[in-house]
Amino acid sequence: MIRIRYTIKDSAIAGKGMFAQEEIAPGRIIFAPTNIDEVISQEEFAERIREKLHFPHADTSVVWFEDLYSMTHSWTDDCYINHSVTPNAIWHLGFVIAISEIPAGAEITMDYRHLIDPHFHTEWHDKDTGQPLRGHHWTDNFLLSTATLLSIYHRQASEQARQSVRELLLSLQTDGGGP
Repeated sequence: MIRIRYTIKDSAIAGKGMFAQEEIAPGRIIFAPTNIDEVISQEEFAERIREKLHFPHADTSVVWFEDLYSMTHSWTDDCYINHSVTPNAIWHLGFVIAISEIPAGAEITMDYRHLIDPHFHTEWHDKDTGQPLRGHHWTDNFLLSTATLLSIYHRQASEQARQSVRELLLSLQTDGGGP
């Protein structure tokens, strides 16, 4: 389920991309998983690759976690979120969440290394570096995405607290009860 207004159009990164049609604040959920058709083991996934068994959209609709793969058997618009080593969104437990301000008209990107099992070699290459994409270990992915989101939400909570203090001080000053 895509939670923002967006459009799909030609991308300078690769093929088509997903572009925001509204400003997206850090911490906002862009995509929430809704249609996982099957979950298979690493061994079964490797066997399907070895046997060259066809399964729809294996290069975009398969997400690795721990020792499993979740698979979606249809092409959905979230598949148009392209890779970047300097992304404006992050994948966390199936959700795609903005990690920086995304202006209207900007392409939404995420780091595919969060989605790729480090033992599975893809044909994907980073546009800027030209290097092949190799995944990180599951635990590293989980810790990095968690730390990134905690940092965003901590900054937001700190700003809300500062704003509340400013409002309190202003109300005390206008009521004549200020310091």
